[in-house]
Amino acid sequence: MEATPGMMNVDQRWSQQGVSGSSYSFHSASELSQLFCLVGKRFDALQLTPGRLKGEMSIAQLGAVTLLKITTTHRILLNGDRGPDCISFCIEASGQAKDHKVFCVPMSAYSVHGFKQGLLESHFELSADSTTYLTITSSRRFNDYLEHSGPGGRLSGVHRAVDSTVGWRVTASMVR
Repeated sequence: MEATPGMMNVDQRWSQQGVSGSSYSFHSASELSQLFCLVGKRFDALQLTPGRLKGEMSIAQLGAVTLLKITTTHRILLNGDRGPDCISFCIEASGQAKDHKVFCVPMSAYSVHGFKQGLLESHFELSADSTTYLTITSSRRFNDYLEHSGPGGRLSGVHRAVDSTVGWRVTASMVR
């Protein structure tokens, strides 16, 4: 686990926007598990395809919201405790969703998943050669924000996704 050469660029962009952040490379599933500890999460990681793993995790903190960007060259299975008052959701941002799954349910490319509340653990699989964004925040704060926005407001798609616990499909241009 080491800071990547591009770390200064990421830190500079985020600090200009009032966000603190860092990027780390990883070369094994256990190193990825250790990186999750940096944001207070305990996840078991398992590399599902053979070969030399090369990945990167960027971590940004914006108030009570943690944003992770994970890129990996191999399929990875992650399982861990969500913790109390926690909601997390992810978006597959590279179009490489062949093996992406949330609780063993396949994800489409460029889709947002994980809104289901009340879960005690997270269980998801990342595809090889993919980029995934994962957001972690307080369930209470997230619900307050949704309530404030109203079901017919700008976030009506999010309201439907939360109510149905089904993923929410977006376009590739929205992710880039």
